[in-house]
Amino acid sequence: MAIVASWGTPLAPPPHVRAHSLLLDPMVVVLPDDHPLATGQPADTELHLEQLRAESWVSILAGHAAREQFHDAAREAGFTPTVRFETESYDVAQALVGTGIAVALVSRLALTHAPGTTHRELVRPRPYRQLYAVTKADASLTPLADMLIGLLRDVARDITATWEAPPREEQGSSNSPHGA
Repeated sequence: MAIVASWGTPLAPPPHVRAHSLLLDPMVVVLPDDHPLATGQPADTELHLEQLRAESWVSILAGHAAREQFHDAAREAGFTPTVRFETESYDVAQALVGTGIAVALVSRLALTHAPGTTHRELVRPRPYRQLYAVTKADASLTPLADMLIGLLRDVARDITATWEAPPREEQGSSNSPHGA
């Protein structure tokens, strides 16, 4: 068994592999906590990607599916993003955003709430990644594998249930917890 992600397009496994859908993980915008779009509106305000057309961005490395998805979403929003920094880590991207030098598009599940950052949901339809457990396609999975897939789906439901509530606004401190 492996856990894999697909950015925006359904996974098309070969015939000998079966994909078990676990979680639809929306991409969110991570902003410096003093950014006008973070301070000038309620925390549950969803943003349009085109509102960020003039921003500098921290993005996943070129050639990665997440980067392609980001550029596709920006193109659909009518702009070409100015990528100031590239990284292979959403953690690093959020740390850079915390310095105030850029914004980033990050998987909701990967939010770290790095000091100096906040996040905003995007208006639907929004970019996402789909997480899957992949196994052999034949019916010879052990009962333990079926049980693990069930547990992973339970955890995914628990996580996404917390996403239904809007994020709590920071109460005067960049280290305040958010709803996750």
